[in-house]
Amino acid sequence: EQRGEGGGGEKGDVLSEKVDTITQVDNDDGSDEVVDDWEDEEVEDDVAVRITASKDPSTTGMRLQKEFTKRMTTPSYQKMKAVRDTLPMLQYRQTILDTVKDHPIVIVQADTGAGKSTQCGQYILEQALIDGMGDAVNMICTQPRRVAATSVAERVADEMVESLGNMVGYQIRMESR
Repeated sequence: EQRGEGGGGEKGDVLSEKVDTITQVDNDDGSDEVVDDWEDEEVEDDVAVRITASKDPSTTGMRLQKEFTKRMTTPSYQKMKAVRDTLPMLQYRQTILDTVKDHPIVIVQADTGAGKSTQCGQYILEQALIDGMGDAVNMICTQPRRVAATSVAERVADEMVESLGNMVGYQIRMESR
């Protein structure tokens, strides 16, 4: 049995093993390429990612890489990783990373609790940290309600074994952490 990921799904909900679509949209030359059908159903959350292009890691990027590599070996990180690895989104990790690398806009559509809000961003950040490029990543994950925004941020911070407000945080109007 797989359970919801904090903001979606209730305890005991069984999740679908299927991610509906990973859609690629490329607007660099003014044209759109949509891979697979995607219809705008009621979108409740979005993730925007900007990775600053650079060939070589900066000093800060290398420091973050060292810190993250050390953190990955801790029992608390390994325990959270084992929980994260039960979510349906894991099987799409490399596809998500490749798609985000190759396309400026990516839409991921999946069942509630599959890991769209919590896992996709972590996959991208973790890979950037491993590559020494963690300081070049900026992500925004929008949520429809205050409780969803704070709970997603708290969940991701917990899963990253990070204090809320350091690498992971939230902003709701004038409140931020």
